[in-house]
Amino acid sequence: VSRALAWGLMLKGNFSQADGIYSQIAGGNKSVPADMLNGGYAKWLSHDMAGAVALLRRYCGMLRADGKDATKLLADDFSNDAALLDSNGVKRSERKIMLHLATADSPLP
Repeated sequence: VSRALAWGLMLKGNFSQADGIYSQIAGGNKSVPADMLNGGYAKWLSHDMAGAVALLRRYCGMLRADGKDATKLLADDFSNDAALLDSNGVKRSERKIMLHLATADSPLP
């Protein structure tokens, strides 16, 4: 129920509220990769770039732990969710930067 509520809040533009719910989900032991992705979106669209990068890096880490190509999958996610990102002013150039930050192998400064 919390996941559906958070996603609904995101679609209505209530990113801060969605962020609060996703933060609770991400902090629990039942989180799944999609929670990190959607929580990252909520932080990104709330202008919390550091928080967005942190959750998207966790998302990529979870994908890699499952033997998946995190860079390809995150790029696909950005394409699949382009309507949400576009309608909230996230440009393609910003997505490329976020993709690079989220998939970098080295720790961020």
